[in-house]
Amino acid sequence: MTTMPTITSSLAAFRGTLPGNSRSIENPNEPLYDPKNWLAEAFGAEESASGVSVNSETALRYAPWWRGINLLSSDVGKLPLFVYRRVGAGKERDSSHQAYRLLRYTANNELMSAFTFKQTLTSHALSHGNGYAWILRSGDARPQELIVLDPRQVIPLRENGRLWYAVRVGFELRRVNPTEIFHIKGLSPDGLIGYSVYHKAKESLGEGMAAQEYGSRFFSNGARPSVVIEVPNGMSDDAQRSFLKQWERMHTGLESSHRTAILTNGAKVNGFSVNARDSQLHEIRKFNLVDIANWIGIPVHKVGGEGRTAYSSLEQENQAYLDESLDPWLVRWEDECREKLMTEEQKSSDTHTVEFLRQALVRADIVARYTAHNIAVRGGWESRDEVRSSENKAPLPDGQGSKFFAPLELQIVGEDQPKEVDDLPALLSITDAVVAGTLPPDSAKAMIGAAFPLLSPEQINQIVDPLEEAEPAEDPMEPPVTDSVSTAETEDPEDDPAEPVNQSADPQPDTTGIVRRLVIEAARRACNHLQTHAVKRAKRTKDFPGDLNIDRPQDEERVSEILDAPVSLCQVMGSEHDPDYVSRFIVSEMKTELLAAVDVADVESRMSQFASTLPERVADLLLPKGSTDGTPLSAE
Repeated sequence: MTTMPTITSSLAAFRGTLPGNSRSIENPNEPLYDPKNWLAEAFGAEESASGVSVNSETALRYAPWWRGINLLSSDVGKLPLFVYRRVGAGKERDSSHQAYRLLRYTANNELMSAFTFKQTLTSHALSHGNGYAWILRSGDARPQELIVLDPRQVIPLRENGRLWYAVRVGFELRRVNPTEIFHIKGLSPDGLIGYSVYHKAKESLGEGMAAQEYGSRFFSNGARPSVVIEVPNGMSDDAQRSFLKQWERMHTGLESSHRTAILTNGAKVNGFSVNARDSQLHEIRKFNLVDIANWIGIPVHKVGGEGRTAYSSLEQENQAYLDESLDPWLVRWEDECREKLMTEEQKSSDTHTVEFLRQALVRADIVARYTAHNIAVRGGWESRDEVRSSENKAPLPDGQGSKFFAPLELQIVGEDQPKEVDDLPALLSITDAVVAGTLPPDSAKAMIGAAFPLLSPEQINQIVDPLEEAEPAEDPMEPPVTDSVSTAETEDPEDDPAEPVNQSADPQPDTTGIVRRLVIEAARRACNHLQTHAVKRAKRTKDFPGDLNIDRPQDEERVSEILDAPVSLCQVMGSEHDPDYVSRFIVSEMKTELLAAVDVADVESRMSQFASTLPERVADLLLPKGSTDGTPLSAE
């Protein structure tokens, strides 16, 4: 292991940098930094107003303080910290970077894991206000090890406008260049050194520790109030001491509580204290939890308090904890890693960055995660391999998962021609089988969902459900059956020779005809919906037609939902109209009919005619009747 550099200048060089001319760096009895939170702690703790001595070690004996420090530092430690290399507008992990191994796996040759390293430095910063590590570098200045330092033995100093670190190693004091010290600091008065948190919080800690000690002593004395024993005049000192020893032996300790005492020689027992409830011991300890949580900066329920904020899910609670408590420390780590572990060239050109993987803390339940992944894949901004990677699964073979999808209704800006969907005939063959009654609707939905992952379950239902009531179209390849005599028997083949038929040619699917039927069925459902509500409004109108309400804002939205899937298919085949345009057209036609009505009966008649004729007009708007050759329409 590389040895630490020795001091390169005399100790006297530090004297001018100390806060006070009378202090000397050679004298360990004179603290280098005020308040007394550096070498002074090595010689004793500070006494709080409650009478309890507090330092960084004694504070950790207080359970809420231990819980808060351990929780926050462990959460920082367990979050993965990666070095990223910028690639274009994105970034990728750079495992070849000199700091990658130190931050992700092992911090030094003493086999200190990255988790332990991050946890230790964060706990030092939370308690002492500062966490330090010595950066040992190779000959080319690459960081090789990160050695944790005792924060009580390190202090930043300014000398002639330059920052140095004074590090005590055994009985030797060394001056270290700031580029060799990894420094995580908390709230600071000057940006150089963080406030000692336990020192600032010593009164809150002392109060809590005193209440804890009081409770322990309360039970050690049999959970009974203290007493004053009154003895008669003339009892010798030896007799008094013997009497007191017997009394304490009988009544000290929890196992000795409620024992019966016999008083002799005229002694009397007088109560001299209050019980635990009167002393408000429980309330003091409960309110002290709020103080401790505030000093550390975490929600009070994290240290066992009752002030839990009501969140609708654990995910939201973790997100609030990340934003308010944890993220400031993560940012401090990221800034210091960039400053101390990147080369000057990497910093100036901004080719690398260091970031925590915050998603590791906020992890939703499996249903919520898969729903979010589904939306991302359907939206086209995440591939299936990226989803599998986030779930710790291997990528799909042969690059199948690296492709990105886009919704059918979206087109690339600037493209005149929409892209043709290769699997559209397969979709139409499925729907035709449902109409013909040869394929159950549930099976059709499953087949469409597997073949078209971009279609949502709602869109699939909109396509399949109306087909159950649709009548199968006549097969254009079969002649109509009539009751008359066959043309083969009444006509001479020689008089009207038939055109040669290519028996080997497969019939082309009438794609436009099938999509047209889908549009008509969807438009019929939309018109029936509008008809029902229009007639209801007309019957409720008192002064017809003046008070007839023809505007219902939700009508266009509902019609657009019903027509979404069929109109999207028409767009793929070349139609220029989207579902919103078609819904506005239908609602506008309905309003025209309502404005022309003279009474309720007329409304019923007009809306019935509207519902029976408009679906064909909608189909003509999207897919003209002349285009039934089985090929997609081109946009004009």
